[in-house]
Amino acid sequence: MFSRLAFLRQATLYRYRFFLGYGILIALGIYISTVDLSSIPRGISQSEMNSAVASNFMSLNLGLDWVVNAPYHLLQKFSMMLFGASQFSIVLPSVVIGVLTVIIMTLMLRRWFKESVAIIAAIIVLTSSSFMNMMRDGTPTIMLAFWTMLLLYSSVEFLMQHEKAFIWKILMTIAVAGLMYTPLGPYSLFILVGSGLLHPHIRARYRSVKLYRHIILATLAGILLAPLLIRLFISPNETITAILGLSALPHSLGDIKNNLVFVFEAFFNFSRTEILGGVVTPVYGTASAALILLGFFKLVRDRFTARAYTLLSWMAIVLLLIVLMAGFAIPLILAPAMLLIAIGIEFLINEWYRIFPFNPYARIVGLIPLSVLFLLLTIGNLTAYFNAYRYTSYDGYYDQLGAVRSALHNYYSLPHSSGATLIVPAQQTAFYDILRKTYKDLGVSSTLPADTKGTIIVISPVTIPEKIPTRIYTNDLTKKDSTLVRVYK
Repeated sequence: MFSRLAFLRQATLYRYRFFLGYGILIALGIYISTVDLSSIPRGISQSEMNSAVASNFMSLNLGLDWVVNAPYHLLQKFSMMLFGASQFSIVLPSVVIGVLTVIIMTLMLRRWFKESVAIIAAIIVLTSSSFMNMMRDGTPTIMLAFWTMLLLYSSVEFLMQHEKAFIWKILMTIAVAGLMYTPLGPYSLFILVGSGLLHPHIRARYRSVKLYRHIILATLAGILLAPLLIRLFISPNETITAILGLSALPHSLGDIKNNLVFVFEAFFNFSRTEILGGVVTPVYGTASAALILLGFFKLVRDRFTARAYTLLSWMAIVLLLIVLMAGFAIPLILAPAMLLIAIGIEFLINEWYRIFPFNPYARIVGLIPLSVLFLLLTIGNLTAYFNAYRYTSYDGYYDQLGAVRSALHNYYSLPHSSGATLIVPAQQTAFYDILRKTYKDLGVSSTLPADTKGTIIVISPVTIPEKIPTRIYTNDLTKKDSTLVRVYK
C-alpha cells in the first residue's frame, strides 16, 4: 500500500540524515586538513617561524622559553624530526590537534543538544574562518580551543556519569594543566571553574569525590605543571606576561580606538573578505553571525537559567578581552560562539516544528530548505577562506622556504658538493638555522660574507651586485618582483 509519508521519508533521505551528516562532517574535515596544506596560506608567517624555532630548540640546556605552549612545541618538534623543516611539518601539529578538537566538540555538542543540532553546529564551526585559521596555522593558537573543548567535554561526562567517572577527572586535570600552559588559557579556566563553583549540583559532585582521589589528581597536576612552575620561579614576569597576554594590552586611548576599529572590521564588516592581521575576515560569515545573534537573543530571553547566565557572562568577558587585546584574543571566542550557534540552530528548528506541531509532512519537507541553507553557508565559508589566501598577496607570509629547500637539495645532490652559504633576513636567521640539521656544512648568515667564493643562496630581495645568479627561483604571483631565491656560484 502506497504511503505518502513513507515516500517523503525515502525521497528526502530522512532515515539516513545522521549517517549523511557525519559523512559530510568527516569529508569536510579531510578536505580542510589536506587540500593545499603546503600552499594555503601562501608561505610561513614570522609567528610560525618563531614557533618552529622554539620547538626545534626544546632543551633544558637552552633555557625554558619553550615551556609556554610546551605540549604543542613537543608535537611540532617531533613533526619536524620526521619530515624536516617545511611548511607541511610546521602546520601538521595544528591539523592533528584541530581534528581532535572537532571530534571532542562534536561529542560534547551531542551531550548538550539533539544529534541533528550537534552535527550541523560542528560543520558550521569547522568551516568557519576562525577555526580554519587556527587549524591551518603552524602556531600553538589551536591549543586554546583544544584544551577548552576537552575541559568542557570531560566536565560534562563527569557530571553525567556517576560510575567509572575517574577517567573524566583525569582528563579534566590534564585539560586544566594544558590551559595553564596556553596563552589566554587561564581566562577560559577562570570562567569555566568560576561558573561551575556557582552551580550547586557541580559543587555537590565535586564534594562527593573521595579524598584519596583528590590526592591522586593533585599529584598528577603537580607533575604536569612542574616545568611551568620552574619557569615561573626563574622568570616570573616574563611567564605571567606570556600566559596572560599582558603584552597585547593597550597602552593608550589611541590603542583602544584602533582595537575597536579592528573588532569592527574582523566581526562586522561583511562587505568584503580580506586578510587582516593574518586572519581571514569576517571571522564569522553573515549566516553564522545571524545564528550567533539568534542564540544570543534566546539566551537573553532565558537569562535566569544557569546555562544562559554562564554563557552570557562568558561572552561578556571574552568580548572585553577582544576589545583590549584585538586579534590576539580572537581564539577565545570559538567555544562560546560554538554554543551560541548550536542554540541558534536549535531555536530555528524548534520554531519550525512549532509552526507545524502535528504535520509530519511539513516537518520532513522543512528539512529541505534548512539543509540548503546550511549547505550554502558551509560552501560560502570554505570559498571565502580559500579564495582569500589563493588570490590575495599578504605581506605577513614568506614563501621562500620551499625554494630554499629546492636550491639546497639541487646543490647537495651534486657529487663532491661542499658547504653552501645561505643569506637570509636577520629576523629569520634562527629559523633557517634549523636546516643545518639536514644539510651539513651549511652556513646561515644575515650578512654577505667578505669572501663570496663558493655557492651562495640568497633570499630575495638581497642580491650580490658584482655577480650574476646562476639560478633564480620565483613564484607565480604577478608582482613587481616575484623572485624568491637567487643562487650564486
